[in-house]
Amino acid sequence: MKKYSALFFLLIAQPTFTPSAFAAKYDIDQSHTSIEFKVSHLGISSVRGNFADVKGEFDFDAKEVEKSSVAAEINVTSIDTKNGKRDEHLKSPDFLEEKKFPTITFKSKKISKVSDKKFNAAGDLTIHGITKEVILEVEQGGVAQDPWGSERAAFSATTLSALHWLWLRFHRYRHRQRYGQQYVPPGSLPAR
Repeated sequence: MKKYSALFFLLIAQPTFTPSAFAAKYDIDQSHTSIEFKVSHLGISSVRGNFADVKGEFDFDAKEVEKSSVAAEINVTSIDTKNGKRDEHLKSPDFLEEKKFPTITFKSKKISKVSDKKFNAAGDLTIHGITKEVILEVEQGGVAQDPWGSERAAFSATTLSALHWLWLRFHRYRHRQRYGQQYVPPGSLPAR
């Protein structure tokens, strides 16, 4: 049975400028954004967590979605699984190696429309210095004006298996540890 990881995005953003009635450039509003994940734990339960520190921007053209784009950067040190020891382990060289790879990034390469409020964003997700192409399934929550007169737009996105290879790395580490190797040699991450 394969274990899957998910990376969820909820982006609520404020536009930086509006070039036309149909297109806008947005900055990700960190105080209203959640980057969440869920991974299988021992095959019997799940561990959930989130990254609190994210920044980025996206261009959204409702009329011509294909012209839209998104770029985000997540600070690895902001990981929180509600367990400090686990968080420190996840930041260690066994997993994310936050001192050497302090950020996780996503940059879209192609946006395609699925329906009026649903899109696919294909792009490069870079974790631990390794870039994999993923597809984010995006849903537009809507656009509204906040109490101070600023326009806000909400989107959520989901992808499966984005973190899967990190867990494979850990299982290799555990296997090697049992047989006397104390570390995972550089470049030993499994190919996807």
